[in-house]
Amino acid sequence: MSIVKKYAPHGLWIFNIVLIFSLSITGRDLLRWSQCCLDSSHIAWILCFGFLALLSVVIYFLLQRSRAQTLRLLLPLGIVFIGLPFLIPTVEERLHLLLFSCLGFLCAHSLKGGLAIAVALMCGVGDEVLQHFLVDRVGDWRDVLFNCGSALWGIFLYRVVLEYAARPPATSVQ
Repeated sequence: MSIVKKYAPHGLWIFNIVLIFSLSITGRDLLRWSQCCLDSSHIAWILCFGFLALLSVVIYFLLQRSRAQTLRLLLPLGIVFIGLPFLIPTVEERLHLLLFSCLGFLCAHSLKGGLAIAVALMCGVGDEVLQHFLVDRVGDWRDVLFNCGSALWGIFLYRVVLEYAARPPATSVQ
């Protein structure tokens, strides 16, 4: 196994954690900039492309297992990744869903079950603890719940989708 194949999955979830904490520190400035320089449709498109990128990662992992199962899952996955964000009212919560579900998915791929859950939940709590100590941010328990729920959602998607794809296709008995 090459070094890249062995360590790349770990690099992805670590990069995701660095991105989450970086956005915690610079989030208000970035929000102010986006509100002055971008209209809501631009922000919506940026987040839409983020969810499409996550969907692409899921499809990539599915194609590693079975093309037939992947084709059967494309419509439900598309609904989950494209439709779900529109049920969430604010841009910040959509961003939390995107970042933390990616984190959960990548942790589930790279780490063992309990460790993946622990890392994702600690990051969800740690993000809000960090914000509590920043001058222009506020740590909020609702965000802790949303972060942890989003991370668990990503772990759930990884487990269910890939376990479903790993099952052999049903054969008809005649």
